[in-house]
Amino acid sequence: YVLRCLGAWVEEKENSLEAEAGCLKGAEIVFGKISVGATEQGILAAVLAEGHTVLRNCAREPENTLLVLSQCHTAESLTWKKDGLL
Repeated sequence: YVLRCLGAWVEEKENSLEAEAGCLKGAEIVFGKISVGATEQGILAAVLAEGHTVLRNCAREPENTLLVLSQCHTAESLTWKKDGLL
């Protein structure tokens, strides 16, 4: 869902998914169901997207807060590397 929202081509196969993207573009993504995995995927995909991405209805459970915050810091670091700031 996240990759499609950011402009990737995704094909669902019997036992797998194939995805391809030339350039991901920022978007506002509203999750229909709260999911830690989908939130993680959204954060990591947003790092690679051009422009601004907003994730709504994300996972916010206390037990997952540190995991999500850790990924945000990792994503921020990756963005800096991508932009040549590190």
